[in-house]
Amino acid sequence: MHFRYRFISRRRAHAGGFAGVFAGIFLVAMVCHATASHAITPGELPAPRQAGQGNVEPHKPISLSDVLALTRQHNRELAASARELDAAGASAQQSAILPNPELSAAWEEVGKPTRSTSLQVSQLIELGGKRGARIRAAELGRDAASAEYHAKRIDLLTRAAQSFTDLLATQRRMALSERAVVLARQAADAVARRVAAGKVSPVEETKARLEAGAARIEAEQAARELAGARRRLSAFWGNATPRFAEAAGDLESLVAVPPLEQLAQRAQTSPEFARAVAEVGRREALLDGERAKRIPDLTLGAGVKRTHDTRENLPLVTLSIPLPLFDRNQGNVLEALRRVDKARDEQVFAQTRLQSELGQSYERMRAVEMEVNTLRDELLPAANSAFEAAGKGYELGKFGYLDALDAQRTLFQTNQQYVKALAEYHRNIAELERLVGGPLNADRAHLFNR
Repeated sequence: MHFRYRFISRRRAHAGGFAGVFAGIFLVAMVCHATASHAITPGELPAPRQAGQGNVEPHKPISLSDVLALTRQHNRELAASARELDAAGASAQQSAILPNPELSAAWEEVGKPTRSTSLQVSQLIELGGKRGARIRAAELGRDAASAEYHAKRIDLLTRAAQSFTDLLATQRRMALSERAVVLARQAADAVARRVAAGKVSPVEETKARLEAGAARIEAEQAARELAGARRRLSAFWGNATPRFAEAAGDLESLVAVPPLEQLAQRAQTSPEFARAVAEVGRREALLDGERAKRIPDLTLGAGVKRTHDTRENLPLVTLSIPLPLFDRNQGNVLEALRRVDKARDEQVFAQTRLQSELGQSYERMRAVEMEVNTLRDELLPAANSAFEAAGKGYELGKFGYLDALDAQRTLFQTNQQYVKALAEYHRNIAELERLVGGPLNADRAHLFNR
């Protein structure tokens, strides 16, 4: 239901006539509106971020720093998130613009000598703080989109770093497989010489040749895994055909990790938690906007009425306001209130989940770090010594072939376990950096800022 009040003055308008009176009213309304709001032209909108094409990495060994830089610059998923951020900024810009004025015309007693024509310009005046609430909600929506973008960015960088670690580990496993092929071939040749000398049974030579064949098969499998790891990494910057020569990095370089308490404090400002906080603010602003809608808006109009029988131009003023008898926006207010409650619950859950994941990742990292140190300092030296002793002992006839083969397998498996532990360690380092939203120490800051 609307209430409308219309006032028509019988006082004659200015001698300029109907057109002059109306033109003056229309011009004043347009000038007032133009000064109250700033028109947006397409040229003022921010240019969308462009994602790069494939084949962008160089023909050289690629480092972790290169991988993260290429991901930031050319990842399509990140570019899509950046466009959403641009759209949220445009929405915030639009929210501050005033409603357009409305031009209306009316013809009364058409066909009669007493007929009249009215022209009017009306302007909606928002009451109850609707415009301010709308602007605040749009600005907080832009903040939420920004938090979403940075959370997506750190997540992509984490996955790219983990994929780079997987490639480094696969390269190491490929090298180990190639070494195993060489050792198996050398062992088979040594057995063949002992068979020719009549010192061992030809059955041992058959076993040695079978072992050499199995080593070649494992090397071929490692080569296929290496090709897949290269493609998975280059996919982060949209390149289906990798061009880089190899991944250049040191898996055995460990990272200085701060205490868990410091990491827990940093997680409170991480992009993932900031996203939950921004969503609460946005929902609260939307609630304020729905509450403001309970207050009806006012529409003011000004124009002129032309009477054809008396040829008078009469000034016309109108006022219109809805009567909130039935619809007081109560349903939308309740919906917005419940969504605020939901956002707050999700914020608490996000905080709990972040702290839990941080604690678990930290404990896994420490456990894997201990495993790496044990393998490097104790097990690998022992396996190497056992392999060398078994090889020399077999040549001298002190050990059987099975003893030498067992020592060779133990060395290979220990090396593989060491590479696996190193890869798991660096994957956990990347996960910790995702949870805290940045590098763990100053030495790694260049990886995120390039």
